[in-house]
Amino acid sequence: MRPLVLFLAVCLASPSLLAAEAKAPSVLEMRLVADEAGTDTEEMTVPLTRPRPDAMLVVRESLHVQKASLLKTTLDSVTLENDLEPGKWAVTLTVSESGRERLAEVTGQNVGKRMAILIDGKVLLAPRNQSAMLDGRIMVTGQFSKEEATDLAAKITPVVRK
Repeated sequence: MRPLVLFLAVCLASPSLLAAEAKAPSVLEMRLVADEAGTDTEEMTVPLTRPRPDAMLVVRESLHVQKASLLKTTLDSVTLENDLEPGKWAVTLTVSESGRERLAEVTGQNVGKRMAILIDGKVLLAPRNQSAMLDGRIMVTGQFSKEEATDLAAKITPVVRK
């Protein structure tokens, strides 16, 4: 009878033991996008969603992404905001405290350049950096509908620290 009790106790305790081993948050990474292939780049693709009257069309853009990471960090939050244009939405990523200074440096040095945003090594999007991000917030704009912005935010949420 004792082995059965021990077996049941281990089985019942296992889910709580697994839950205690909280998975580390995913990592948000920023890298420059190059105009041409080179020894310091790797070819990666980014999904581009295009609305059509009958469905969403997903196209992939091939990019030459620099191998060197400019920033690796986690996020404190991902939020949806109304963009400046009525009916359009933006996704705002708030970088964790440890990454804010580096974000300001990287974006300040690369204004006007495309920067790939990767999560766990996969390109999620590659917007053009429009300004230095001094407040620790990355605002991703792009004529998003609320549904598209919500979908993008859901893909980024694994990077948010719990």
